[in-house]
Amino acid sequence: MSWFISRKDIAYISRGAKLLGCGGGGDTKTTQRLLESIMKEDDQINVLQYEDLTEQVVATVCFAGSPILYEEQLPRGDEGQMVFQEYQLKTNKKNRCCYFG
Repeated sequence: MSWFISRKDIAYISRGAKLLGCGGGGDTKTTQRLLESIMKEDDQINVLQYEDLTEQVVATVCFAGSPILYEEQLPRGDEGQMVFQEYQLKTNKKNRCCYFG
């Protein structure tokens, strides 16, 4: 069963991550703002269950280090897209799913 995350959900997820990640890592506001800046008002992120995947190519996306570092050097926001484009050029496969871990 899949479900969707909308732009307005990002603030709630950010607060929950801050609460559940208490004790380290820094403020989640910077990452929240970054995601909000690249999502249009009506964009949605489709969250799939493992069972919903058939033959899709799934890319794993993760961040190393503390979110507090984003306050020192903000990502541009297109880094992930650049990686997916490069992957498609090299493999001739279109990525349709991401796993954030």
